[in-house]
Amino acid sequence: MPALKTAFEAVHLDGLIDEATVACYGRLEQSAGLFAMIEEYVRLPFLTDIHGLEATVEAIELDVSGRLTAICARGDRTLRIPLVDLPLAPGPDRGADWIAAYHRWHDSWE
Repeated sequence: MPALKTAFEAVHLDGLIDEATVACYGRLEQSAGLFAMIEEYVRLPFLTDIHGLEATVEAIELDVSGRLTAICARGDRTLRIPLVDLPLAPGPDRGADWIAAYHRWHDSWE
């Protein structure tokens, strides 16, 4: 996962986080702000690798606790994986920077 977190400059990711959370109060609202940007800018579906197997990220959801989850499919199986645990991001032209920004923001709360 480190490659995703370092693929974009910190100043760029911080700018995205600021853009998504500027009018938000607290962690839940900030998470919802980032989710809105991910919904707008991340192009779905995209391929990822889960435990050495290729899977397709078909959707990203926000749960009631403010966590973002990737809905991944492989054949007839569907997996729900926390977005912060997703091993690969879409290409740079597909909104990978927004997922990296979410990772950076999430790590700041840990």
